[in-house]
Amino acid sequence: MKTKILTLGIFITVLLLFASFSYAHEQNNVISVSTSDEIYAALGNAQSGDVIRLTNDITALFAYSIENRTITFDLNGYVLHLYTDIENMAALWVSQDGKVLTTGEGEFNITSVNGSALVVGENGTAMVNNLSGYQEAVWAAGNAIVNINGDAIGVRWGVFADDDAQVTVNGNVFGGTISAVRADDNATVQIIGNIPHSGATSISASGKNATVTVYGDVHGNHGMNASGGAAVTIYGNLTASAFWGIMASNHSVVRVYGNITCDNIAIIATSNSEVFVGGDVLQGGIEVWIRSTVTVEGNVNADIVVEDGAVVYIGGNVNGAIEARRGRSTVTVLGDVLSTEDTGVRVIIPDTTLTIRANSITGRLVGVDIYRARANIYADIFGDFTGVSARDEATVNITGNVTGRYLDGIYVSGDGSITTLTRDIFRRCSEVTVTGDIFGYRSGITIGRDSVAITVYGNISTATEGRHIELEDRTFHINMLDAWMDAPDPNESSAIRNQLRDINQLYNTIQQALDASPPIMSRTVDEYDEKYNGYRVFNISQSVIRVQPNVAPSELILFLNSYEILNTADNTVLQTMDVRPIVQNGHALLPLRFLADVLSADVMWDDISREITIVFDTAELTFVIDATMQLINGRTFVPLSFIKEVFNANAYFDSQLERIVLTL
Repeated sequence: MKTKILTLGIFITVLLLFASFSYAHEQNNVISVSTSDEIYAALGNAQSGDVIRLTNDITALFAYSIENRTITFDLNGYVLHLYTDIENMAALWVSQDGKVLTTGEGEFNITSVNGSALVVGENGTAMVNNLSGYQEAVWAAGNAIVNINGDAIGVRWGVFADDDAQVTVNGNVFGGTISAVRADDNATVQIIGNIPHSGATSISASGKNATVTVYGDVHGNHGMNASGGAAVTIYGNLTASAFWGIMASNHSVVRVYGNITCDNIAIIATSNSEVFVGGDVLQGGIEVWIRSTVTVEGNVNADIVVEDGAVVYIGGNVNGAIEARRGRSTVTVLGDVLSTEDTGVRVIIPDTTLTIRANSITGRLVGVDIYRARANIYADIFGDFTGVSARDEATVNITGNVTGRYLDGIYVSGDGSITTLTRDIFRRCSEVTVTGDIFGYRSGITIGRDSVAITVYGNISTATEGRHIELEDRTFHINMLDAWMDAPDPNESSAIRNQLRDINQLYNTIQQALDASPPIMSRTVDEYDEKYNGYRVFNISQSVIRVQPNVAPSELILFLNSYEILNTADNTVLQTMDVRPIVQNGHALLPLRFLADVLSADVMWDDISREITIVFDTAELTFVIDATMQLINGRTFVPLSFIKEVFNANAYFDSQLERIVLTL
């Protein structure tokens, strides 16, 4: 019995001692230190929850690892500097749910001259002030949380965050040979200060949901790189002294609310990426590829290159040239395109379509140059020599005025390879349509080779006695199928009579071509044709010139048995298609591409997602091919309800006359 009582007493005593020990640590024991040896011993003896209080400035010459416990440094107005020169060794390693916290005034700084300053992983947490590392200032991974209240300086990386880590730097970040900030795979990095300098890339963000936010300015040899769905936001300015300012790829999103300056290319956006700039692109070009979007709210002082479904919006002016390469792209400039280079807008690669909207386009030699490509231009165009050059199977639709200050308003030439009288000639020749006026110092329009089709809804004028239409004298014939200009009553006002003299000049130009030796044209010119209200030339050739009053289409007709789209306002053919409308189950379907061209809309097709993107006026709409649409031989056919919704046009199918009528 006595033995049992003694045993019970010992057990109770042990319980009381354990309880008092646990209670003491729940109360966070405070260990005061004043030397490097004392802080090393305190770290070795401290339990989770203990507080190590500084009573002096301390430089601790060792490296340490904290795991599975929480240590709080009470800086108490002093500076703790953890320093190591051990090769490839982090000065402080926090992992496996370890936590290093700070309290009180003072600083906790860490330096490693041969490794990383701070490594935090596996659910670790660290609060420090300033970091300096030979490799990284901080490397964080595995749901780590790091708060740096000062600066982070790394010889290779400033901040390296990976695998769901969260890093906040309240000061500046300096990067060395690789990058100032790298964020991968769901990592989040916030920098309240600046990235004043990086020897290579300032920011590298890759992987889905990798996020970097900088509230200050960013400067580096290369500005930043975002890929794989990463998101980067810079609230200050971005400056790059080497190859690029922004490289965004593979569904990444980059936003810079300040200005961008780059010695080479300011922005490269590719593979469905998005870039927004709230300020100006002060220096450096812009290249946008593969269904990517770039928006600049201010001015761009450089060239812009687009291709393969690119969309560009510029809120100010473009002080440079715009070039389109391959695919269908759209550029909108609220201001002017002012190029000091030879050309303002250039599209010279086959199978390229550019839709551009601007206040005006100016080139040092040529305003717009189109070669074996297509362009829809909504702007006034100026060229110091030639306003628009359309060459060899080019198709150009212009809404605006065209001016060639010292030479031609428009220079157009075909490929000279067509010998048929059928409508097929329009598919290989160069075509230019202008809704506006044309001015050329020497001539309004110059035809350089045969096989051209020109339609002008406006007036043609010259500064001197030059010709409205100039036919260059070549060794082969330049023949015209028909040409006409409105001929008003000469008894009207003096302005009308002046216009009549211009018409007579056009007639004389054509007649001079007929009378040339050898003749540039053949057969004769009828003096007047009431049907077309103007002068006509009948011929057996390949070229067409139309100069008409400005009659905008208000009603379009598409016949089921015809390849043509008719404008009922003046009974002209606006478009010749390679397919005809169809009827399925009593419902009419229209070929979208050709109708969009007539209505000056841009259509882009994504073969992977089977999506159609339409840019019409200032709106951009995206649709997925559904059961109401048909994809036949590479052409998308849409129902009348689609036309009503997208183009705001009344459409109905007249089954008796087998025609579709669109009222705009």
